[in-house]
Amino acid sequence: MFLEKLVSALFTSVFYMMIIARVILQALVHVCLSLCIKLSSFTC
Repeated sequence: MFLEKLVSALFTSVFYMMIIARVILQALVHVCLSLCIKLSSFTC
């Protein structure tokens, strides 16, 4: 019973970590894209 709870908690934490990582990656990509757009508009 204890092992079952441990495994389910582990899966839940991994699942949430994956979601958080995806959100962070999307935010980074968004920031990089907006920076690139600003830089390209300055050089034009």
